[in-house]
Amino acid sequence: MSAAFDGSGYRQRVLAVLRARSPLRLDDPFFVADLDPEGGDTDAEVQARLARVLAFLQRERSSAKYATLAAELVRRRAEWEAPLRDAEARERTRQRVVEARRDGDTERLAKVDGYLATVRERFGGIPVSRVEGLRRLAAQAGVAGERFEVRLARERLIDDAAGVGVAPLPADARGQIRDRLDELRALRRGDHASTASLWAFLGVAPDGPPARLVAAYEAVAAVNARRPHDREKTVTADLLALVRGRLLEGDPAAYTAGLLADAADELRAAVEEHVLLDGEITAVAFEGLMRRALGAGRGLSAAQVRSVVLGLARDLGVPVSTGATVDFVVCPGCGRPEPVGEVRVCRYCDTDLYIVCPTCGRLTEAAAVVCRQCGQSVRQSRDATEALAAIRRALDDGRPAEA
Repeated sequence: MSAAFDGSGYRQRVLAVLRARSPLRLDDPFFVADLDPEGGDTDAEVQARLARVLAFLQRERSSAKYATLAAELVRRRAEWEAPLRDAEARERTRQRVVEARRDGDTERLAKVDGYLATVRERFGGIPVSRVEGLRRLAAQAGVAGERFEVRLARERLIDDAAGVGVAPLPADARGQIRDRLDELRALRRGDHASTASLWAFLGVAPDGPPARLVAAYEAVAAVNARRPHDREKTVTADLLALVRGRLLEGDPAAYTAGLLADAADELRAAVEEHVLLDGEITAVAFEGLMRRALGAGRGLSAAQVRSVVLGLARDLGVPVSTGATVDFVVCPGCGRPEPVGEVRVCRYCDTDLYIVCPTCGRLTEAAAVVCRQCGQSVRQSRDATEALAAIRRALDDGRPAEA
């Protein structure tokens, strides 16, 4: 054991923790002496350590922050010194402390698991926007750093943070984008999957890396350049210009914030109606609001829509009952949402709600921008598959120039 005494470290590791406890408990003498119960220190090393700690506490009695605590520890020194001075007593104390710490650690970890379970059950996963708050709660419970990160790694993270706290695009810019996407949807005979948002138009996730966004933009532009001159080519070119201005050269988060603002504007009147008539948002009403926002065709995730509804309720000061967590899959044909796992085919238009991902071969939502399993762009993979099929057909029909 080194003869040097780290006073600053002792204040942080020991005094700050003891000061926060009320009442002051001295049932862990190893903690007060800042000794490792498993350290195997000799009697001489323990005696020297106790002397240095006591000398430091004597000096701290004149400090501004820890004077009262230091004086109390000096006054009650027998409670934490005596169990450590004798080797036999120290071993009995060590066994008790190790067991108590283990039990306390289990209790703290269970508390943090409870925090995560509560959020998971409410949102169907852990929204990214709530991770920092959970991290703070865990630290207060005594579970910090790697121990919290290990538990967080077991959870499904939901990216609802994009656009939160960012000024949204102006309403006229949002309207311009929406008008072009709606026109493209009509030209593509009601294709909701690729016209829900600019992200869906490109076939990339909002939280994807900038390089993937650029690559998707260039791929769509290359395909559009080969199209015959028609209205769809013109509308696609307009949307590509909006992508360049708003996503590549502007702030993509502002566009996502605009989608959230549009959803909030649309739902506000319905939420206010529930406030006036019911005084709360019941679980049934909450699910209805979720369905309404998801069916609006903006490409928002269920977690983002939940955050919009809860934000409106918070602004209006109304209690919310979310009921059991329900995730939704949006129909690529008519755009209506269905609870995940209940049906495989849309009950409104008989469109398949799920497809086999062309990249990983696993089942994922047909209207998804990216595969939930492997994270690859579903639309880009599907477009590539369809293009290869078209090439093969042209070659088989003796049309090499078209191929």
